[in-house]
Amino acid sequence: MEGTHEALKEHLGLSLSTSVINKITQQIGSEARKFNSEIEAPEKGVPLLVVEIDGSMVPIVEYNEASEKQKKLGLKRDRNCFWKEFRLCTVSIPKEARTTYGITTGTPFEAGCMMSETCRTRGMDESTHIHGVGDGAPWIADQYEVQFGANHSFLIDFFHASEYLSDASKIVGTESEGKEWYKLQREKLRTNKEIEVVKILEELHKENPESEAIEKCHRYLANRVEYLNYASALAEDLPIGSGEVESGHRSVLQKRLKKPGAWWIMANAETMAHLKTLQANCLWSNFWEKIAA
Repeated sequence: MEGTHEALKEHLGLSLSTSVINKITQQIGSEARKFNSEIEAPEKGVPLLVVEIDGSMVPIVEYNEASEKQKKLGLKRDRNCFWKEFRLCTVSIPKEARTTYGITTGTPFEAGCMMSETCRTRGMDESTHIHGVGDGAPWIADQYEVQFGANHSFLIDFFHASEYLSDASKIVGTESEGKEWYKLQREKLRTNKEIEVVKILEELHKENPESEAIEKCHRYLANRVEYLNYASALAEDLPIGSGEVESGHRSVLQKRLKKPGAWWIMANAETMAHLKTLQANCLWSNFWEKIAA
């Protein structure tokens, strides 16, 4: 709420305490969360949606009653700092500029439900195909399967997979040989030769059993072969990277919630996340019109 008190006084002539400002913000944030979940799609039966989801860590602080030892030192409260994952999703229609965001701090299943609900606001029905992209976290692929079933395809972010190949390439011959090997394997992934890449890594691991980078790369790709169908996505001009949701984390969440030195009480962080999501969805005016009605 930094600066809010001064801004209200300067622009509106209002003098409100920080506690009152916080209470009002919490009430508005609760309304924003409800508003986000009740958005109606302008049309149903959109044939294809591009959906990305990822987590971002936000600094959280909890205050509890001080222990007897702390009280003897003159402390009134115990301060516990930790990081909490906020799960953000992006939903867009190919070749359209508008992106719709959804946010939750809940479980993977709750994140999946939020992702499905956000798709509904963009016109998803039983005929809509979902093109999903995300990193290798097992819960992400699982939730695409749970929420969308046969109506979806899912890809591991190509650039995330490439990072594993890049690490593995550092032990392949000379530096120039390693770079050439990396470019070759990367191109094989793009052209649906993922099985060949996995076999090459398997052989390379046998020759270099001490290499952690090779072992990690082989395990990562071998366990996710079904999510490496990049050629089909490229042929349909669909994304193979999760840049949209990564950009969303920076602009929607991190710009506000990860300021240097800032730690958030959980309720305040959730409120701000929902307000920022509402703003990013270009529904700010619609929201206040409903509040005023």
